[in-house]
Amino acid sequence: MSQTRHFVGEVKDLVDDRLMVDAPDDEQLLIVRHGGRLFAIAAHCPHQFAPLIGGDVDEDGVLTCLLHEWRFRLSDGMSPDNDFICVDAWQCGEEDGRIWIGDPIERKSA
Repeated sequence: MSQTRHFVGEVKDLVDDRLMVDAPDDEQLLIVRHGGRLFAIAAHCPHQFAPLIGGDVDEDGVLTCLLHEWRFRLSDGMSPDNDFICVDAWQCGEEDGRIWIGDPIERKSA
């Protein structure tokens, strides 16, 4: 099965390894480079819709929202603290200097 890819930005536009982009369905995404890989997650925290772009990313690839410290794994959007809290996440990569997003990442049920 082939993966759908949508080009959403340029690698050169990453600032501090982050970039806000619009997905084809007009949802805002946050692209983050961590550990040499690109990740795509929803751009806003589900708690009070705070932007996640300024959040810290720890060595395990967990992003912390600045507003109330909710945490999300870049790899799948799940909270490492609560199985019922998550943000959407997509396959993501780069090709010829362009950033692409692919299919949504399926999460395992708790």
